[in-house]
Amino acid sequence: MKKKFVIIGKRGRITIPEEIRNIVGVKYNDLLSFEVQPNNTIIIRKERYCDNCVSENSLPLSEVIKRYPEEERDKAFVALSADWSSRQGGGLSG
Repeated sequence: MKKKFVIIGKRGRITIPEEIRNIVGVKYNDLLSFEVQPNNTIIIRKERYCDNCVSENSLPLSEVIKRYPEEERDKAFVALSADWSSRQGGGLSG
């Protein structure tokens, strides 16, 4: 694959090119992590998360929420919980 270039918008946002999203399987509401390396390289990973799981390839939902800035945790919890619930084949129960 050739190198892809994107420009950061004035709000600090980028669009991941469709070709890359398709290769990696990234879609709406997926969780991505960003890791800065010593040489200013950024590693972006598609993360897997679950509820009460024990897996080396998945993060517990509670751990994912803790990594969000405090002011964004409620919004992240709602979005990730709804996404997790839909992946389990059901809606949120009330």
